[in-house]
Amino acid sequence: MAREILIIHTWGLGDMILLTPVLNVIAQTHPDVSFSYLIFPKIAAEPVIKRKDTAHLWYAQRGIFSLLKAIVFLRRTKFYSTMLSSGVKPWKAWLFTCLLRAERKILEIRSLRYLGIEQQIVFDASLSRTHSNYLMLKSVLELPDWTILIADQRYYGLAPSFPLAEDNHRFAADFLSRNQLKHVTLTIIHPGCMAQNKYRRWKKEYFAQLIELIIARLGHKILIVSGPDELDVAEYLCKQSMLPLLYEKSLANVAAILSQANFFINTDSGIGHLASCFDIPMLTIFGPGDERQTAPFSSQSKIIRKSIACAPCVAKKREPCLVECLHKLTPEEVFSRFCELVNQA
Repeated sequence: MAREILIIHTWGLGDMILLTPVLNVIAQTHPDVSFSYLIFPKIAAEPVIKRKDTAHLWYAQRGIFSLLKAIVFLRRTKFYSTMLSSGVKPWKAWLFTCLLRAERKILEIRSLRYLGIEQQIVFDASLSRTHSNYLMLKSVLELPDWTILIADQRYYGLAPSFPLAEDNHRFAADFLSRNQLKHVTLTIIHPGCMAQNKYRRWKKEYFAQLIELIIARLGHKILIVSGPDELDVAEYLCKQSMLPLLYEKSLANVAAILSQANFFINTDSGIGHLASCFDIPMLTIFGPGDERQTAPFSSQSKIIRKSIACAPCVAKKREPCLVECLHKLTPEEVFSRFCELVNQA
């Protein structure tokens, strides 16, 4: 009997990519299960929009009227199960979940338990979002233990994924050829993140120094990739070192080019998670974010951060915050960590 699970996703692209390893495992072990999604930022739908196990996709905006409209619409269907993807404040998730119809409702809690929810999973800040989402879905589906998955990740498909079509590969081949980036050692750098998370960005001047070190000492070719929110930073870096820029509206085309990189560097961004779908040796610069939960889910992914007492601080940001965790992390330190990654590769 087919079972449809509704996942409400309020986070961005990166968190949705962190969910895809879980979806891959369930597709392998429970082909009768399909997923429907209520998604807030539309770009977050890209990793799942073409999946065979995606039944329906709906979108909503933040705000009481949009939420009420979505709830009224979703109540027309009784789902096998409902949940909000990991990391949402429990009381918000509880209010939303209580208003929906499902045989088994899942809630991620901190310590306080909530009425009317059958499956309540205690949040663990030391676990990745991938692991946390898996534990929630394991409460309503018969799934292997996490240790079994880790021991045989390839068999179960426990890896991030993003679908590409042939025209995406053609775009990538043409772009790389035009910019003389084929048959070279290519490092792609994404220097930004979405505008609302600007506090997570490393200084553009630091990136410029890092690029100079990579070119001078390693001889890599560099490609800068940018979205609209950090275009000014990307253009600054391209001008400083005469570098090519990838500014492309199609996320799938960006993904196709990332799949051809030898190495990748970013600061805690959705594009970094996109790169993790292609098993690229990559380095993520972390500051206020908690890498235990939101680092790319890949054995090829490494992180670097400056160890200071108040970091990470996403959930307990102090005021005023001078972001010393990023500003005190020097280009030389990042370059040294990157060299380790290159040598391991």
